[in-house]
Amino acid sequence: MRYTEEPYISLGSKRNFGTLPNKDLLINHSEAEIASFTHTELKEYEDSLKAYRDIKNSLDTAKDEGRAEGMAKGRVETLNKMVSKMKREGLGYDLIEKLTGLPQKDIDAIP
Repeated sequence: MRYTEEPYISLGSKRNFGTLPNKDLLINHSEAEIASFTHTELKEYEDSLKAYRDIKNSLDTAKDEGRAEGMAKGRVETLNKMVSKMKREGLGYDLIEKLTGLPQKDIDAIP
């Protein structure tokens, strides 16, 4: 395993790698620096990488799910507006069903 695949570590390891003002130390570790870590430092480094990846994956998943939910809600709102306008324009239920794919009971529920 290469330890520099994702060179980010959590701020929990700042004792070993620096503080926030020294953020470059937290991010930029060469393979030589990592190779010189003691067993304990290496374990802490690997643990902090794992924690970072876990948090990042959780946030990315939540972001993707939120985006998908927002897009679905937007599609429903757009479809409702279209159906409402079609009804105001006097289009028949058969044509609205054909164009939107909605059943008549759903079309009736849209003002």
